[in-house]
Amino acid sequence: MAQPFNARKLSTTGIPVPIASPVAFVNDGLTSRGEFSVSQNGILAYISGGLISNSNDSNVVQLTWFDRTGKVLGTAGTPGIQSRGAISPDGRTVAVVRKDSQSFFDVWINDLARGTASRFTFGTGNKLFPVWSPDGGHIAFRSSGFQRANANLYQKATNGAAEDEELVKDAPSMRPDDWSRDGRYIIGETLAVSKSGTDVWVLPLFGDRKPFPYLHTDFNEHDARLSPNGQWLALS
Repeated sequence: MAQPFNARKLSTTGIPVPIASPVAFVNDGLTSRGEFSVSQNGILAYISGGLISNSNDSNVVQLTWFDRTGKVLGTAGTPGIQSRGAISPDGRTVAVVRKDSQSFFDVWINDLARGTASRFTFGTGNKLFPVWSPDGGHIAFRSSGFQRANANLYQKATNGAAEDEELVKDAPSMRPDDWSRDGRYIIGETLAVSKSGTDVWVLPLFGDRKPFPYLHTDFNEHDARLSPNGQWLALS
């Protein structure tokens, strides 16, 4: 954008007008700057594109919609160091893990209709692996704050009315993978705390909330996902 500037009054005047788009920018976690320069004779030179990472982190990505043939339909949110996009049950928002200026990861919510993003989790440590409840009222995630010996499982209401709620204590460190369609169970995985490696566990959200192993083999089991009808469990 360009806007007239009064050098005597040290203030801008008039209305900003667009000059070029899209202009690349660099964000190192603390500052953000556009990749452009203007010559004395009015020539503008710039790099086109979006976010450019000037760190060794290779996870600068753009959430992108594809159809079933692989054709790009559009994008959601802005590029950034982010991962684990999870679409809400009503399809209106996407939860994603983003890296902040302090090099921590938190869950953010992208509003697809408005094109806006808002931070969902706060505090020190990392909040990872967001999973929506079937009614969209809560998001479960793994939290690894500085004051906790092990990462553990938490949930938070999506209306922002409550703080993070720890779902299980004194149990193997878990991360959420999916939520049962009736809302009564969270499907998760342990973080390689046994000789068998990573196993699939189930956390009941009623009674004493005591998690129990579901798949315990000599192999590592990851990323368990329930089928739409809740009859099958796929994993890697």
